[in-house]
Amino acid sequence: MIPIARIAAEVGWSQGYLIRRFTQQIGLTPKASARVLRFRHAVALLGRGAGTLTEISTACGFYDQAHLNREFRAIAGTTPGQMVAARRVEGAVSLSVSANSSKTATVPGR
Repeated sequence: MIPIARIAAEVGWSQGYLIRRFTQQIGLTPKASARVLRFRHAVALLGRGAGTLTEISTACGFYDQAHLNREFRAIAGTTPGQMVAARRVEGAVSLSVSANSSKTATVPGR
């Protein structure tokens, strides 16, 4: 990650001006945007089963697994483990529906 001060210096703007312009264009501050991007990267790695939570934490730039867990709770309202478990359940529901050849089949809870 490139520090805001370095980017501001390279474009000749103050940090405050850069942050305001970024926020106007993106809708999030640079820091909030970085949090979301890091979270999305972790979600993608979890979805692929790309390692342990500790390995994913390190690969995504979290300080440690506890930091990863706090960010998941703050952004998604769940833990990484709960998200993986929910995706497994959703996958099982999707498979059972697609395996059913009836076009009138319904999925309980949907």
